[in-house]
Amino acid sequence: MSASASSLDPVAQAVGDPATLLRQWPPDRPVAMVPCGLDADVPRAVLVGEPRHAATLEAEAQDGSCDRIERAADRQRVLDFLECELPDPRVGTGDTDPTSKVVLLGYQLGRRLEPTARRDSRPSATSLPDAWIASLDPSTIRRLVRSSAETGASAAPANSFRLTPLVADHGDDAFAATVAEGVELVHAGDIFQVNLSERFSATLEGRARDLAARVLAGGSARFGGYVELAPDLAVLSLSPELFLHCDREGRVVTRPIKGTRPLGCDLDEFARSSKEASELAMIVDLMRNDLGRVCRSGSVEVTEARRFEAHPTVLHAVAEIRGRLRAEVSPAALLAATFPPGSVTGAPKIRAMQVIETLEPHQRGFYCGSLGSLDCNGDLLLNVAIRTAVLRRVATSPSEIWSVEYFAGCGIVADSDPRAEAAERRTKAEVLDRWSSRGPS
Repeated sequence: MSASASSLDPVAQAVGDPATLLRQWPPDRPVAMVPCGLDADVPRAVLVGEPRHAATLEAEAQDGSCDRIERAADRQRVLDFLECELPDPRVGTGDTDPTSKVVLLGYQLGRRLEPTARRDSRPSATSLPDAWIASLDPSTIRRLVRSSAETGASAAPANSFRLTPLVADHGDDAFAATVAEGVELVHAGDIFQVNLSERFSATLEGRARDLAARVLAGGSARFGGYVELAPDLAVLSLSPELFLHCDREGRVVTRPIKGTRPLGCDLDEFARSSKEASELAMIVDLMRNDLGRVCRSGSVEVTEARRFEAHPTVLHAVAEIRGRLRAEVSPAALLAATFPPGSVTGAPKIRAMQVIETLEPHQRGFYCGSLGSLDCNGDLLLNVAIRTAVLRRVATSPSEIWSVEYFAGCGIVADSDPRAEAAERRTKAEVLDRWSSRGPS
């Protein structure tokens, strides 16, 4: 590379507080804050900068007449878009001033990369694009090195917003009934596991930026981020989960999460749960297979089969799989082989995606897609966009009013208890709901 990270943003190579920077950003300029690189368990830095020259892949709009040939052509269009916007860092482009990019991918992108995953050819019901990739203006980038001493208390700004409590679209009974349908499909041998979710909504009074700064303060969302796509549209991700990290040498790692309990639960009981262990084991196999499609023979290995991570409101079971990409595999080809993340689909993956389209009443949009960065050093880092909210500004006077769309879900296997799964999705919603008018001040 002819330009290093430090040459692009020389005043920004220091430990800092991205939440404070987010709140102080000029109000008339868009901002993005995304994780960057990887050290051990967490991103090594947070990139904050002004997105520009955004490339957008609009949601597909085919009707029911879309046939196999048209789907294949659409898949190629998606691949061409990704190849253009996510260049392979191992291939010289002659660019003397490489830039860092913000990468935001919608869940629906997966049905275009794998057309057989579609249950039908319904047009997209979401107004969101399937992909949004923007360069960060080098003159605005602040690369804030993560501190191992980060805590939520040390960097938490005062609230300057009001968030109403999250309200589920259909409620516990309806979600439990949907889970029961998923369990029936597992018992029938149709699938082994499926991830099902429900949409929640809330209203924010105040700046979306202030909400993002408050909930991201201290780095508790390990792979969290915030992006303003337009003056009236923003995405806030509180994700604890790494989907992909791939460096310029082709070393790739994924860390799927499967198994969630409220913080303070009985850890020994959690560890002994065969149901929770089997959920994760299935997804480990799935992710091994996905990486095996593009990695060198014999390089894919499970480096950690199961460990437990504590987060602000929940305890997660996490695994780690690593591999080494084949020389000819680009970032776009890696995404084509692995997207959407297996932990938010199920197994077998394609059939699980079809079941999701059948049982979930709403398209997911950016939820269960990915948010992250391709930095100027060639590191691609993408989260699994769980715990992710889409905010739309609906009023500006006398104060800003934003609608908030948020999803929460869970993995369904043969011995899932519908009522327990409904409670689990509520626990996951608390990650954002704790900052509502009934949460911390």
